[in-house]
Amino acid sequence: MTAGADSTHAGIPTNTTLTDQEFEQQITADVNPDRPIREVFPDPVIASHFIDSYNHYVHSPTGQQVTLDANYQTAMAQASNALLYMNIPEKVHDWTGVKLIARNIAIISNQGDGFDKKALIYYQQFETGNSINFGRL
Repeated sequence: MTAGADSTHAGIPTNTTLTDQEFEQQITADVNPDRPIREVFPDPVIASHFIDSYNHYVHSPTGQQVTLDANYQTAMAQASNALLYMNIPEKVHDWTGVKLIARNIAIISNQGDGFDKKALIYYQQFETGNSINFGRL
């Protein structure tokens, strides 16, 4: 994906901005962790960056890489205390599932103007010391 590209992912228009309320509902939504990664993170941008980060920072003793079809809960049990780092330059429209990774991942994300307040909402929800930046980088 090209940074700054304006396209459509799974029918989600990329030219809209979530309200603070919509954002908070998504980041706090209950998600079943005993599901494939693609279901835990319905936004393809988050899912693909999670997979890339996981496969970079978590080393499997069998050398197998995690895929979108892998069970999230099983993958995270293997990750132990690894800190995953995701730099997401593409626009995200569905933050569902982030609740599960809030304390295990540092997210720096260029989500454009107006998202600095959303970074504060994120921080207040999870009281995380991890890096998160929703402003222009």
